[in-house]
Amino acid sequence: MNAWSWIGWSLVTVGSYITAASVALAIGHEVVERKAWKYGDPYDVFGAEADDD
Repeated sequence: MNAWSWIGWSLVTVGSYITAASVALAIGHEVVERKAWKYGDPYDVFGAEADDD
């Protein structure tokens, strides 16, 4: 395995971890907002005002 293919694999691996982390964060944020709405909390955990539609 030469250096370039090692660098390429490293970038792919790091990229997939970053993608997985951002997806997990997006899902977590959605879940938190739904829980805040379900329990009638006008503010979510991140301090933004919830919309009431």
